[in-house]
Amino acid sequence: MKKVIVAIVLILQGYVIQAQISDSLKVIETNQQIDNLVVQADTASLSKLYRNDFVFNHGSGRVDSKSSWLLSAAKGNFISRNHDSVKVELHNFLAIVRGKLNIQKKNKDTVDNYYLWYIRVYTKQEKNKQGIEDFTKAIQLKPDYALAYYNRGTTQMGLKEYQSAISD
Repeated sequence: MKKVIVAIVLILQGYVIQAQISDSLKVIETNQQIDNLVVQADTASLSKLYRNDFVFNHGSGRVDSKSSWLLSAAKGNFISRNHDSVKVELHNFLAIVRGKLNIQKKNKDTVDNYYLWYIRVYTKQEKNKQGIEDFTKAIQLKPDYALAYYNRGTTQMGLKEYQSAISD
């Protein structure tokens, strides 16, 4: 009897691990997509992705808000921003991403190549208005992303916005 129980637990743990790997890959993909938008100087898409309380702490000590970082990205000085050695920790509605970002940036007469180690924190909030905004942004970027529709609808149900939830 103990062997059967252990086998069932191991099988269930396998499903959990597969789900975590899938979610981690989605976070890694999103992480790179954001930096691709920075290279493209696509501040309209970035503005939709970044929350209003977005903060970017530079290694130099400078701190950018959402608006000041978007102004910086709009200059179009980035040639490339590619991730390496990315690790994701998933915690309920939080993803902590650590990695190395290789950057190529043009200045007046030169092109700088450098890298930085970073930590990014992504949140997924399902039971409030910000959660609905986050899922709407995901849908705008990828209209065929069924999970975003499901999560937005579930969030709307939790807020008793039944008509909106039905449409999702």
